Amino acid sequence: MSYNITHTEYVRGKLKIKRAEAARLKREHRDFLPEMNFLDDIDEDVGTPEDLVEIEVPSWNGEHSGHDYDFLPGILSCTRGKALILFVWEGGESQTGLEVDNGSVKTKKIKIATEDE
Repeated sequence: MSYNITHTEYVRGKLKIKRAEAARLKREHRDFLPEMNFLDDIDEDVGTPEDLVEIEVPSWNGEHSGHDYDFLPGILSCTRGKALILFVWEGGESQTGLEVDNGSVKTKKIKIATEDE
Protein backbone atom coordinates (compact mmCIF):
# COMPACT_ATOMS: atom_id res chain seq x y z
CA MET A 1 0.00 0.00 0.00
CA SER A 2 1.39 3.33 -0.95
CA TYR A 3 -1.08 5.76 0.61
CA ASN A 4 -1.14 6.99 4.19
CA ILE A 5 -2.71 5.79 7.41
CA THR A 6 -5.24 8.23 8.87
CA HIS A 7 -6.03 6.50 12.17
CA THR A 8 -4.50 3.94 14.54
CA GLU A 9 -5.87 2.52 17.76
CA TYR A 10 -5.64 -0.42 20.09
CA VAL A 11 -8.44 -2.92 19.56
CA ARG A 12 -7.31 -4.72 22.70
CA GLY A 13 -4.31 -4.74 24.99
CA LYS A 14 -1.46 -2.25 25.44
CA LEU A 15 2.24 -2.26 24.72
CA LYS A 16 5.28 -0.97 26.58
CA ILE A 17 8.79 -0.17 25.48
CA LYS A 18 12.02 0.60 27.32
CA ARG A 19 12.80 4.31 27.23
CA ALA A 20 16.34 3.64 25.92
CA GLU A 21 15.01 1.31 23.21
CA ALA A 22 12.55 3.97 22.02
CA ALA A 23 15.36 6.53 21.83
CA ARG A 24 17.58 4.11 19.88
CA LEU A 25 14.81 3.27 17.41
CA LYS A 26 14.02 6.94 16.91
CA ARG A 27 17.68 7.66 16.09
CA GLU A 28 18.13 4.63 13.80
CA HIS A 29 14.86 5.09 11.90
CA ARG A 30 14.61 8.89 11.87
CA ASP A 31 14.44 8.91 8.06
CA PHE A 32 11.70 6.26 8.06
CA LEU A 33 9.24 7.53 10.66
CA PRO A 34 5.89 8.98 9.66
CA GLU A 35 4.72 12.44 10.60
CA MET A 36 2.97 11.07 13.73
CA ASN A 37 4.46 8.05 15.49
CA PHE A 38 4.44 6.68 19.03
CA LEU A 39 8.23 6.95 19.41
CA ASP A 40 7.98 10.75 19.32
CA ASP A 41 5.53 10.59 22.25
CA ILE A 42 8.12 9.06 24.60
CA ASP A 43 10.12 11.58 26.61
CA GLU A 44 13.74 10.45 26.75
CA ASP A 45 14.65 12.90 29.52
CA VAL A 46 12.29 11.57 32.19
CA GLY A 47 13.00 8.54 34.38
CA THR A 48 15.75 6.04 33.66
CA PRO A 49 16.71 4.45 30.33
CA GLU A 50 15.54 1.04 31.60
CA ASP A 51 12.03 2.24 32.50
CA LEU A 52 9.23 0.46 30.64
CA VAL A 53 6.99 3.19 29.24
CA GLU A 54 3.40 2.48 28.23
CA ILE A 55 2.56 3.33 24.64
CA GLU A 56 -0.69 5.18 25.28
CA VAL A 57 -1.67 5.50 21.62
CA PRO A 58 0.12 3.39 18.98
CA SER A 59 0.31 6.36 16.57
CA TRP A 60 1.58 5.59 13.08
CA ASN A 61 -0.16 7.98 10.76
CA GLY A 62 0.15 11.07 8.64
CA GLU A 63 2.67 11.83 5.94
CA HIS A 64 4.83 8.84 4.92
CA SER A 65 2.92 6.43 7.19
CA GLY A 66 1.93 4.11 4.34
CA HIS A 67 5.41 3.90 2.87
CA ASP A 68 7.00 3.55 6.33
CA TYR A 69 4.49 0.87 7.42
CA ASP A 70 6.99 -1.77 6.29
CA PHE A 71 9.36 -0.68 9.10
CA LEU A 72 6.68 -0.91 11.80
CA PRO A 73 6.86 -4.69 12.53
CA GLY A 74 10.60 -4.37 13.21
CA ILE A 75 9.98 -1.48 15.59
CA LEU A 76 7.10 -3.27 17.33
CA SER A 77 9.36 -6.31 17.83
CA CYS A 78 11.12 -4.24 20.52
CA THR A 79 7.95 -3.87 22.61
CA ARG A 80 6.55 -5.87 25.51
CA GLY A 81 2.95 -6.78 26.16
CA LYS A 82 0.10 -8.05 24.03
CA ALA A 83 -2.05 -5.93 21.75
CA LEU A 84 -4.01 -5.86 18.52
CA ILE A 85 -3.58 -2.58 16.65
CA LEU A 86 -6.01 -1.36 13.98
CA PHE A 87 -4.79 0.80 11.08
CA VAL A 88 -7.30 2.72 8.95
CA TRP A 89 -5.86 3.73 5.60
CA GLU A 90 -6.56 6.96 3.76
CA GLY A 91 -9.99 6.95 2.24
CA GLY A 92 -11.25 4.46 4.85
CA GLU A 93 -11.79 1.59 2.41
CA SER A 94 -8.83 -0.38 3.73
CA GLN A 95 -8.02 -1.52 7.25
CA THR A 96 -5.17 -3.70 8.48
CA GLY A 97 -4.19 -5.10 11.84
CA LEU A 98 -1.00 -6.06 13.61
CA GLU A 99 -1.06 -8.40 16.59
CA VAL A 100 1.91 -8.05 18.93
CA ASP A 101 2.79 -10.58 21.61
CA ASN A 102 5.97 -9.66 23.51
CA GLY A 103 7.81 -8.64 20.35
CA SER A 104 6.33 -11.23 18.00
CA VAL A 105 4.34 -9.43 15.28
CA LYS A 106 1.70 -10.99 13.03
CA THR A 107 -0.43 -9.40 10.33
CA LYS A 108 -4.17 -9.88 10.89
CA LYS A 109 -7.17 -9.46 8.63
CA ILE A 110 -9.82 -7.08 9.90
CA LYS A 111 -13.51 -8.04 9.92
CA ILE A 112 -16.20 -5.56 10.83
CA ALA A 113 -19.22 -6.85 12.69
CA THR A 114 -22.30 -5.15 14.07
CA GLU A 115 -24.48 -6.09 16.98
CA ASP A 116 -27.66 -4.75 18.53
CA GLU A 117 -27.35 -2.14 21.25
